[in-house]
Amino acid sequence: VEGRAALSPQESSGRNAPPAPTVRQPRHIVYFALGRVAHDEVVRAFGFKLSALPFKHGARHRLARDVWLYDSYHCSQYNVHTGRITGTMLYDVLKRALNKALQQAAKQAEAS
Repeated sequence: VEGRAALSPQESSGRNAPPAPTVRQPRHIVYFALGRVAHDEVVRAFGFKLSALPFKHGARHRLARDVWLYDSYHCSQYNVHTGRITGTMLYDVLKRALNKALQQAAKQAEAS
């Protein structure tokens, strides 16, 4: 991007990066974080400290009224080959997130 200095590896990893803007009006009812980096970005965007909503595979975090974050290990080649995540593990978390999204959408449709 023109006019911006290149980020060092530490800055691009988020450790020294400027704070993310806070979400005022969520665009979605369910967020799915594929890996810790995605989890951390969503948590920061909603204005929480990382210690308040720790990353854990399969965890569900409430970000706001009727807004949820689901965590999954990233399905990188390393994680797959070491057994940290399996297809079943990923499927289970995706299924829970999708069910919650459908449940919340039905709830919102009822209210309108």
